[in-house]
Amino acid sequence: MKTIGVRLRHLRENKLKLSRERAVEGLGIIAKTFERYENDETSPDAAFLTRFWARYNKQLTLDDINWLLTGERTGAAAKDFARVPLYNVEAA
Repeated sequence: MKTIGVRLRHLRENKLKLSRERAVEGLGIIAKTFERYENDETSPDAAFLTRFWARYNKQLTLDDINWLLTGERTGAAAKDFARVPLYNVEAA
């Protein structure tokens, strides 16, 4: 799959099994913006991609996220990576 938009739609429909409206809940965007990402009319920014991973990290693997970003599967499993806790700047 050639573009990040096509891969994003594939993950939403086939892995998450969510409608566009359900997929955007808690992501800080509207469904129309998500549709534009999927149709490659605009590209998601790093903030959105971070929220997407945080929201769906239980359903998606690290390999899924790598594939979303690069278009390549690595076969990497979570055990292959160190977990780094997120630092909450506002709470500090």
